[in-house]
Amino acid sequence: MATDKHNYKSLSLRNYTIAKLDSLGKTLLPGCKLSRPKIVEKLVNDRISDESKEGTIINDISTIQKI
Repeated sequence: MATDKHNYKSLSLRNYTIAKLDSLGKTLLPGCKLSRPKIVEKLVNDRISDESKEGTIINDISTIQKI
């Protein structure tokens, strides 16, 4: 069964950013090996969750509005 190509996008990062991402991955869930896409997904979801708790609404990619 093939993955749905409409559910995924690629992302290009510089080598030093990848190194930082790999380092962050080791600290997010110690003892658990996360893939780079899962690390990015977790960081984005955590950030969005934190902002919604602080009363920040993200209307779209370019607009962030404080309540």
